[in-house]
Amino acid sequence: MSLENGSENNWVELNRLAEAEVQVLEQKTGLNLAGYQRILDSASIRHTLKLHGNPLTEARRGQIAVSLDDFLYIPSIVNSFEELKYLGINRRGMETLLYRKQIGDVYFYVEEVRKGRKKLCLNTLYKKKATE
Repeated sequence: MSLENGSENNWVELNRLAEAEVQVLEQKTGLNLAGYQRILDSASIRHTLKLHGNPLTEARRGQIAVSLDDFLYIPSIVNSFEELKYLGINRRGMETLLYRKQIGDVYFYVEEVRKGRKKLCLNTLYKKKATE
């Protein structure tokens, strides 16, 4: 997946939701996501790095800047989250889910539900220093 060309949007499949995951997601959020696949696309990565990749900006927000390496934690975040909640509709009109997991720092992964193509995709990712 290339991040260099700002106009191109490539994506990669992370996983197809297993039945057990579909059941947990429905129980926690009320959404039936049977048949969905989780993807990561280059436009969402660029968006996240633009919004949450600057150390000075993030420090003012009480957060830590996201780096490319942080995206490697997404499978762990969604497979063994500590908190999952339904956030509502984002600016693009898509339902969103928030996963929280501590992996050293505390990661917040927001995923949007793309119903037409049955995909779950990164909306944004940010992190905070653990307080414990």
